[in-house]
Amino acid sequence: MKKPSYKVLATGIIIIIVFAALLLYFWPMEMSDLINEDYEIRITRTEVGVRDGEPYIDTKNYDDLTEEQRQDIISVIERSVKD
Repeated sequence: MKKPSYKVLATGIIIIIVFAALLLYFWPMEMSDLINEDYEIRITRTEVGVRDGEPYIDTKNYDDLTEEQRQDIISVIERSVKD
């Protein structure tokens, strides 16, 4: 019987390592891992549509959140993760 060559074995190992790295990189994270009280929260509303046959994009930033609004957002995210 013919023994497998080292090139085939090395190629197989490299493919397995690349697959494992991609799997770890794209592993889904929980939302609670992404946000906590130390992070800045930015909210942007984007509206896309057509007016008079012309496309438009309107954006509005909501950067001025009160501390109460910020805490409400964090608690909603934490509750959605627990459910």
